[in-house]
Amino acid sequence: MAIKSDIEKNQKGAELGGKGFNPFPGLRPFKIEESHLFFGREGQSEEVLDNLSKNRFVGVIGSSGSGKSSLMYCGLVPILHGGFITEAGSKWRIIASRPGSAPIDNLAESIAREELPDANEEDFKVRHAITQSILKSSSNGLVETVRHMDKKPDENVLILVDQFEELFRFRKTNNTQSAYNEAVAFVKLLLTAVYQKEEPIYIVITMRSDFIGECSQFQELTKLINDSHYLIPQMTRRDITQAIEGPIAVGGGQISHQLVQRLLNDIGDKQDQLPILQHALMRTWEYWTKFSGKNEPTGTTHYEAIGAMEKALSDHANEAYDELNEREKEICESIFKSLTERGSDNKGVRRPSRLDELANIAQASEEEVMSVIDTFRKSGRSFLTTSAGEISSESIIDISHESLMRIWIRLITWVEEEANAVQLYVRLSNAAELHQEGKAGLWRPPDLHLATNWREKQKPSVTWAKRYASGFERTMLFLENSEAAYDAEERNKVKLQKKALKRSRSFAIAMGIAAIFLLGILVWAFMQYIEADTQRKKADSALAEADVQRNLAVANAEEAEKNALEAERSAEVAMEAQKEAELKRQEAEVARENATKSAEEARRQSKIAKNKAEEARRALIQAEENRKEAEEQRAEANKNANTAREAKKDADKLRMLSISKSMAIKSQQIRRDLQEKGLMAYQAYQFNENYGGDDHQSDVYGGLYDAAKALNPSKFKQMDEHTAAVRSIRTIGENDYISAGSDGRIIRWQNDVPKEIGKESEIIRTIAVDKNRETFATASESGKISVYTASGDSLISEWVGHSGAAIDVEFIGSNQIVSVGVDSLVYVWDIKSGNKQKLDNQGEQIRNLTVSVNEGVVVGGCNSGNLILWDLKNNYSSSKNSPGISNPITSICFNSKGDRLAVGDMSGMIRILDAGSDFSILYTEVGHTARVTEINYSRDDKFMATAGLDGTVRLFLTDNYDLAPIVMNDHIDWVWTVSFSDDGKTVYSGSMNSVIQKFPTDTEQLADLMCPLLTRNMSKTEWDKYVAPDIPFEKTCDKK
Repeated sequence: MAIKSDIEKNQKGAELGGKGFNPFPGLRPFKIEESHLFFGREGQSEEVLDNLSKNRFVGVIGSSGSGKSSLMYCGLVPILHGGFITEAGSKWRIIASRPGSAPIDNLAESIAREELPDANEEDFKVRHAITQSILKSSSNGLVETVRHMDKKPDENVLILVDQFEELFRFRKTNNTQSAYNEAVAFVKLLLTAVYQKEEPIYIVITMRSDFIGECSQFQELTKLINDSHYLIPQMTRRDITQAIEGPIAVGGGQISHQLVQRLLNDIGDKQDQLPILQHALMRTWEYWTKFSGKNEPTGTTHYEAIGAMEKALSDHANEAYDELNEREKEICESIFKSLTERGSDNKGVRRPSRLDELANIAQASEEEVMSVIDTFRKSGRSFLTTSAGEISSESIIDISHESLMRIWIRLITWVEEEANAVQLYVRLSNAAELHQEGKAGLWRPPDLHLATNWREKQKPSVTWAKRYASGFERTMLFLENSEAAYDAEERNKVKLQKKALKRSRSFAIAMGIAAIFLLGILVWAFMQYIEADTQRKKADSALAEADVQRNLAVANAEEAEKNALEAERSAEVAMEAQKEAELKRQEAEVARENATKSAEEARRQSKIAKNKAEEARRALIQAEENRKEAEEQRAEANKNANTAREAKKDADKLRMLSISKSMAIKSQQIRRDLQEKGLMAYQAYQFNENYGGDDHQSDVYGGLYDAAKALNPSKFKQMDEHTAAVRSIRTIGENDYISAGSDGRIIRWQNDVPKEIGKESEIIRTIAVDKNRETFATASESGKISVYTASGDSLISEWVGHSGAAIDVEFIGSNQIVSVGVDSLVYVWDIKSGNKQKLDNQGEQIRNLTVSVNEGVVVGGCNSGNLILWDLKNNYSSSKNSPGISNPITSICFNSKGDRLAVGDMSGMIRILDAGSDFSILYTEVGHTARVTEINYSRDDKFMATAGLDGTVRLFLTDNYDLAPIVMNDHIDWVWTVSFSDDGKTVYSGSMNSVIQKFPTDTEQLADLMCPLLTRNMSKTEWDKYVAPDIPFEKTCDKK
């Protein structure tokens, strides 16, 4: 921080007066260069200075908005440079920092920024990393850092820790042992610096008064604050009048007496309204300069035009919000929700966050997020602030003051929505944890509907979720399982309804068939009735015939009486005929009666037959229905039983896999009982294997690696033959590889035994090995390209072709090399003759190269995100390809088949391109949280490994890029290079801290190490604690 130049600027403050200059900063604190505008706190700086002089420490304490930061920057710092601490002098170096979400890291960044204010990004990161390492080395780290600073002998150092209360929020928000340890370590750094006398270090902290009780967590800090603190007093009406009129006078303007009184009345005794007053004055001044004459004083008309103190801030924030398009408004909402949280008093609390974290939560690029932030921090607006220096992924973004959260209506609503979302997520996370332990069931409506609606609206990410509760993947899996179970239940209900409808239709069809059968019975009965009636008519006809015969007999009798001779005989004949006729008549009468009875009997039998048929039909239908229903119920019961068994099996499987992942994670947190650590890790592996988990499960791998290394450190030794950063590793045979780095040494490792085979007097950026593994080439810091035999015994060729460092080199066959330097020039070299050919770079800044497997194409990755392709079979003709990457490309690599091109960029993103056709993007992976330094494929293309400045190596399965990679995070510094053994079973990595490490690629290799290292099995108490009481106990290792 260039304090002296800031003080010199202050002396020119009055010259800036006039309507082009706004003397009010708005919501943010006054800066050092604005001390000529700081009024109303006269005399208070001397009291702070007195405490600082006596104790080398002072805690400046006050309520939110009381002006703590402004008093330090514009009151204390100027008088320090004025030499008011006599014994210390006037030479001061001011280092301002805020704890934020990484207290020690932020302090290291502030110190590095002070030491190297104009450094490039890479030099700054190196200094930052070194400073951070020293600070974390011991409680004397701050003293050691100051001791090694490039400062004058009589120069003092003031560490100004602003917003000290963020340290307590950091500890509570993270709620982990590591967060607690970092908070304690940060306080110890400050205390040690205060109590020592060797280095002239002075400490000032500013803190909100409502956090003073939190200091009791640190006994020594509490004592120090009790001995030396300054409580910011409440400003009087006279002080506030000076704070209003003073800056206006410096700015060359005037203010009416009526407006001053109006402002005093509006602020009243609410001291936390001071930032809002400053903002209202800033807006009033802008309005006055735009719409009023030069000689007209600033008055109530101008003040009311901007909405007065009541509305000015909210209207101004809405004005900025309305300038955004719809996508930017979504990002804006996400940013402000991420930068605020609701405190225990239901008021908004600031939550400073890194730029890359905000981009991750908003699911947007850093450029999109920065565009929105710039809208809210441009000239005349000070709603958001950024950390000092050039904006980068690590830059801290913060709300300028808590007042914005109390006044801006839209933000108040957002804070409430975010609080509700967090509350629901925490409930869901707790329920998922209980379900994993077998103590709770899946969610059902209405909770389930609330949770799914929240998921669709919030679209939560891992970055957002880890702020509030762990186990994001477990929680989302729990919600998905709840949703799936409920959907299955609903589908089952619909299915049962359909079956009931089908049953009703079947019954209707059966009744129709029965009706047809009954109709047939009725037709048959009617035919029987007709037949009986015919018999009756025949009987009547026979009776009539008998009557005719009887009449004829009578006539014959009369004839017999006339015939005397034959009278007796005729009489006898007549009597016989009469008797026969009577007999016929009687027979006919009997036949008629029989016919009538037959008809009646036919009708009775028809009715009986009809009733019997109806009874039989009903019995048949009922029996068939009963049989079908029984069959359906049995089938349904069997199906439901199978479904239930499968569902339980799936649920048990998911639960056991969830327990496996949880145990693997927990095992990495155990530090004391190494046997327990190993048992947890190995049991997690067994659960994952036995219940169909993925062999490439990152947490299971991490647990096994961490446990195996703790139990058998010699198996995982680090190779530290190099004395500076290892920049490149290349395999040259089975268990045979070459490494080189910043120390200029070239080392060949055979079965991990090192042998120096070459030495250059400068940094070696990278190594390349020809496909026959007979020669290798190096690219050096001076721009030199060197070619050696594989043994290193002979230097074949050496050229200097680049102005500046040569940053990448690759073989084309065995006789040519292609190289690129920081000058972005690309050359193809003939190894035998040394002749070079310059390739067309199409005006692009090229950072790295790769050659296709058939050596037909060279591809270069550019700062613009484009690719340059040179066709080796067509006289190196060049073409540009734009795959849609917005960040600089930092690493590229073809796979062994040559049909895929892996691309890593500055932001940590990894993309897989289709090299077999148009180089379109096939997959996009959020690989690293910082720059990707190198990508390599195993020889069989089974694995792809990436290295990054986030200190990790990530191992991907190439047949399923959607699967989460194994994260090898056992590094303490940047990882520059990564390579595979020939068999693909080992990954080699080289780091900034000069070590080479080996990692197995197969989880099973780690698992095979465990049981021989374990001396016991889990106890029942451990099983119930880490697995679940309801899961049957089993031995982790059978032979123990």
